[in-house]
Amino acid sequence: MADRGHDITVFGVDEQLLLEQVHQEDRRMAVLRADPGQDTTWLYATDRIRLGMVATIPGGQRRYRRTLDADEIQYQARGHRTLITQRGIVDLKPGDFVRIPLGISHTSVVTEPGDYVSLLSHQELPQVAETTRTADAYTPELLPSLTVEVR
Repeated sequence: MADRGHDITVFGVDEQLLLEQVHQEDRRMAVLRADPGQDTTWLYATDRIRLGMVATIPGGQRRYRRTLDADEIQYQARGHRTLITQRGIVDLKPGDFVRIPLGISHTSVVTEPGDYVSLLSHQELPQVAETTRTADAYTPELLPSLTVEVR
Protein backbone atom coordinates (compact mmCIF):
# COMPACT_ATOMS: atom_id res chain seq x y z
CA MET A 1 0.00 0.00 0.00
CA ALA A 2 0.97 3.63 -0.49
CA ASP A 3 3.26 2.59 -3.33
CA ARG A 4 3.31 3.67 -6.96
CA GLY A 5 0.00 2.72 -8.56
CA HIS A 6 -1.80 2.31 -5.23
CA ASP A 7 -4.29 4.93 -4.14
CA ILE A 8 -5.01 3.50 -0.68
CA THR A 9 -3.07 4.56 2.37
CA VAL A 10 -3.33 3.37 5.95
CA PHE A 11 -2.71 5.68 8.87
CA GLY A 12 -3.66 6.02 12.50
CA VAL A 13 -6.91 7.83 13.23
CA ASP A 14 -8.96 8.92 16.20
CA GLU A 15 -12.11 6.92 15.43
CA GLN A 16 -14.31 8.90 17.81
CA LEU A 17 -13.26 12.19 16.19
CA LEU A 18 -13.86 10.70 12.76
CA LEU A 19 -17.37 9.48 13.64
CA GLU A 20 -18.32 12.73 15.40
CA GLN A 21 -18.03 14.47 12.01
CA VAL A 22 -21.58 13.28 11.27
CA HIS A 23 -22.83 15.95 13.70
CA GLN A 24 -20.95 18.72 11.87
CA GLU A 25 -22.60 18.32 8.47
CA ASP A 26 -25.91 17.35 6.90
CA ARG A 27 -24.58 15.16 4.07
CA ARG A 28 -25.13 11.43 4.48
CA MET A 29 -24.12 8.33 2.54
CA ALA A 30 -26.69 7.67 -0.19
CA VAL A 31 -27.96 4.14 -0.74
CA LEU A 32 -29.49 3.15 -4.08
CA ARG A 33 -31.54 0.07 -4.92
CA ALA A 34 -32.41 -1.26 -8.35
CA ASP A 35 -36.08 -1.10 -9.36
CA PRO A 36 -37.38 -4.70 -9.23
CA GLY A 37 -39.94 -3.82 -11.92
CA GLN A 38 -37.25 -2.94 -14.49
CA ASP A 39 -35.01 -5.24 -16.50
CA THR A 40 -32.16 -2.72 -16.19
CA THR A 41 -31.84 0.07 -13.64
CA TRP A 42 -29.06 2.58 -14.38
CA LEU A 43 -27.71 3.85 -11.05
CA TYR A 44 -24.72 6.04 -11.96
CA ALA A 45 -23.70 7.68 -15.22
CA THR A 46 -21.19 10.13 -16.66
CA ASP A 47 -20.32 10.91 -20.24
CA ARG A 48 -17.80 8.01 -20.09
CA ILE A 49 -19.42 5.30 -17.93
CA ARG A 50 -22.78 3.87 -16.91
CA LEU A 51 -23.31 1.53 -13.98
CA GLY A 52 -26.51 -0.42 -13.53
CA MET A 53 -28.17 -3.56 -12.22
CA VAL A 54 -29.76 -6.02 -14.64
CA ALA A 55 -32.43 -8.46 -13.41
CA THR A 56 -32.75 -11.76 -15.27
CA ILE A 57 -35.74 -14.08 -15.04
CA PRO A 58 -36.50 -17.22 -17.05
CA GLY A 59 -38.84 -16.94 -20.00
CA GLY A 60 -39.20 -14.80 -23.07
CA GLN A 61 -37.43 -14.86 -26.39
CA ARG A 62 -33.68 -14.98 -27.00
CA ARG A 63 -32.55 -11.47 -28.04
CA TYR A 64 -28.98 -10.64 -28.95
CA ARG A 65 -27.62 -7.24 -27.95
CA ARG A 66 -24.62 -5.39 -29.29
CA THR A 67 -23.23 -2.32 -27.53
CA LEU A 68 -21.72 -0.01 -30.13
CA ASP A 69 -20.45 2.77 -27.88
CA ALA A 70 -18.78 0.99 -24.95
CA ASP A 71 -17.04 -2.08 -23.57
CA GLU A 72 -19.18 -3.84 -20.97
CA ILE A 73 -18.03 -5.48 -17.74
CA GLN A 74 -20.62 -7.74 -16.13
CA TYR A 75 -20.46 -9.00 -12.53
CA GLN A 76 -22.76 -11.93 -11.75
CA ALA A 77 -24.24 -10.98 -8.36
CA ARG A 78 -27.04 -13.54 -7.89
CA GLY A 79 -28.19 -16.65 -9.73
CA HIS A 80 -26.59 -18.54 -12.58
CA ARG A 81 -26.78 -17.79 -16.30
CA THR A 82 -25.24 -18.84 -19.56
CA LEU A 83 -23.74 -16.04 -21.63
CA ILE A 84 -23.80 -16.69 -25.38
CA THR A 85 -21.50 -14.56 -27.55
CA GLN A 86 -19.81 -14.73 -30.92
CA ARG A 87 -16.62 -15.43 -28.91
CA GLY A 88 -18.01 -18.46 -27.08
CA ILE A 89 -20.51 -19.73 -24.52
CA VAL A 90 -19.79 -19.58 -20.79
CA ASP A 91 -21.70 -20.41 -17.61
CA LEU A 92 -21.55 -17.63 -15.01
CA LYS A 93 -22.10 -18.00 -11.27
CA PRO A 94 -22.13 -15.42 -8.46
CA GLY A 95 -18.72 -13.76 -8.17
CA ASP A 96 -17.80 -14.08 -11.87
CA PHE A 97 -16.71 -11.09 -13.93
CA VAL A 98 -16.78 -11.07 -17.73
CA ARG A 99 -15.78 -8.37 -20.25
CA ILE A 100 -17.80 -8.04 -23.44
CA PRO A 101 -15.83 -5.93 -25.93
CA LEU A 102 -17.49 -3.17 -27.91
CA GLY A 103 -19.53 -4.52 -30.81
CA ILE A 104 -19.70 -8.17 -29.66
CA SER A 105 -23.20 -9.68 -29.93
CA HIS A 106 -24.41 -11.42 -26.78
CA THR A 107 -27.46 -12.82 -25.02
CA SER A 108 -28.16 -14.72 -21.81
CA VAL A 109 -30.04 -17.91 -20.95
CA VAL A 110 -31.23 -18.46 -17.36
CA THR A 111 -33.09 -21.18 -15.48
CA GLU A 112 -33.49 -19.17 -12.25
CA PRO A 113 -33.95 -15.49 -11.34
CA GLY A 114 -30.72 -13.55 -10.95
CA ASP A 115 -28.98 -10.19 -11.11
CA TYR A 116 -25.78 -8.88 -12.60
CA VAL A 117 -24.03 -5.52 -12.42
CA SER A 118 -23.31 -3.91 -15.78
CA LEU A 119 -20.53 -1.34 -16.21
CA LEU A 120 -20.39 0.30 -19.64
CA SER A 121 -17.20 2.24 -20.34
CA HIS A 122 -16.32 4.41 -23.33
CA GLN A 123 -12.66 4.07 -22.35
CA GLU A 124 -10.59 0.91 -22.60
CA LEU A 125 -10.62 -1.11 -19.37
CA PRO A 126 -7.39 -3.12 -19.21
CA GLN A 127 -7.64 -6.45 -17.39
CA VAL A 128 -5.34 -6.58 -14.35
CA ALA A 129 -6.45 -9.89 -12.78
CA GLU A 130 -5.63 -13.36 -14.09
CA THR A 131 -8.16 -15.14 -16.30
CA THR A 132 -9.69 -18.08 -14.39
CA ARG A 133 -11.46 -19.74 -17.34
CA THR A 134 -12.56 -19.01 -20.90
CA ALA A 135 -15.73 -19.53 -22.91
CA ASP A 136 -16.36 -22.78 -24.78
CA ALA A 137 -16.70 -22.76 -28.55
CA TYR A 138 -20.17 -23.01 -30.04
CA THR A 139 -21.23 -26.48 -31.20
CA PRO A 140 -24.41 -27.44 -33.07
CA GLU A 141 -25.33 -29.74 -30.15
CA LEU A 142 -24.78 -27.17 -27.38
CA LEU A 143 -27.04 -24.33 -28.54
CA PRO A 144 -30.32 -26.33 -28.70
CA SER A 145 -29.71 -27.59 -25.15
CA LEU A 146 -29.95 -24.00 -23.87
CA THR A 147 -33.73 -23.74 -23.90
CA VAL A 148 -34.75 -21.29 -21.18
CA GLU A 149 -34.41 -17.71 -22.36
CA VAL A 150 -34.15 -14.47 -20.41
CA ARG A 151 -37.24 -12.33 -19.99
